[in-house]
Amino acid sequence: MKMVMIIIFIALFHAESKADFPLQTHGWLTLESYVHGQKDQKDLRRSHRSEFIQIVDIFTWKAFTFTLLMGNTTDISQYPDSIYYLDRIIYTYTYGGRLDMGKWVIRGDLHHDCIHLINRPEIAGSTWWNAYLLRIGSKGAFNLYLAEPPPDTPLLSMKRFDGRIGMAYYKKAAHSLRDGQNHNFHYEFSNLLRYQFGNIKNSIIYADLNQQLWLNRDDTTEYKGSVTINILLKGHSRYAGLFYEYHFYDTFVKDLENHLGEIGFRILF
Repeated sequence: MKMVMIIIFIALFHAESKADFPLQTHGWLTLESYVHGQKDQKDLRRSHRSEFIQIVDIFTWKAFTFTLLMGNTTDISQYPDSIYYLDRIIYTYTYGGRLDMGKWVIRGDLHHDCIHLINRPEIAGSTWWNAYLLRIGSKGAFNLYLAEPPPDTPLLSMKRFDGRIGMAYYKKAAHSLRDGQNHNFHYEFSNLLRYQFGNIKNSIIYADLNQQLWLNRDDTTEYKGSVTINILLKGHSRYAGLFYEYHFYDTFVKDLENHLGEIGFRILF
């Protein structure tokens, strides 16, 4: 009976509000290797990383889209005996939505990350956190709306800036699934500045400056800053290509990449 009522409610909602249920997916996949700056950290050296993020657009109503994000990041490290090990996996789940306001986008999410070590002991157990995340920016600062040149655009003529800012509030870690475990974060502030140099035939070239600042509950701070150069080739509908990323300063303990540089391959779908 409850299921029938839910189906009826969805049908009535759809009829009255003209909502749509696209169930479309988009996101990205990266495969990357650290090429310089490695230093031994807790008996390991960073070697390779992969990231997979999938976003599902569940339903839309006017300019609002409700989304579900699922993803994971996998780290492979090299130990002193030169053997490679699967080091850890970071799982990401996000529930929220985006508001398309023409040239601008607003995103609000309930964000969950959990970190599981694979070949290292978890002395105090796994780490996870839940945060309320808000981001506001121009469309081109979000991968879904990555600006593409119109047909017959002269080489390297499409130059533009895009950017976004964000902030997050972390629930206090209380050793529960709902509240988090083994973290000290309180607030996070972030920004991304993107400059698109232009296009060469079916490719686009752009650079990202990405910064994050964490304010912790014990009044300490952590920071991660990186610069990324991207060269992506446009396929039938989306992009794929190479990137180089350099972490010029990083004190973020949970994912420390200070002075590391990596080369990778990225697919946007």
